[in-house]
Amino acid sequence: MFCIFIVNLLIANKNPNMNSGKDFRPIEIYSGNGWEVELLKSMLESAGINCFLQNEYSGTITPHYTAGGVNPIKLIISSADLEEAKTIVEEFQNNQNS
Repeated sequence: MFCIFIVNLLIANKNPNMNSGKDFRPIEIYSGNGWEVELLKSMLESAGINCFLQNEYSGTITPHYTAGGVNPIKLIISSADLEEAKTIVEEFQNNQNS
């Protein structure tokens, strides 16, 4: 829990929207294998949404287990950015399925 608190502080200092009194909590917006999560992270950051990865190292050590299974890599965002991030994630998933 302490690590989440520190991450929230770091994100709040970088994102002026989060200092506006909005409630912000870390939210898992996506999980999957390394290349999917890294690509989506790049898309979110390009849109100005701060995010970070959870289980990043275990996902690279045992990639055959991480495609949504035992220990997938998780993409975490702030709840303040949830609506904008949802549209980007939905677009990403639609493009994967087409």
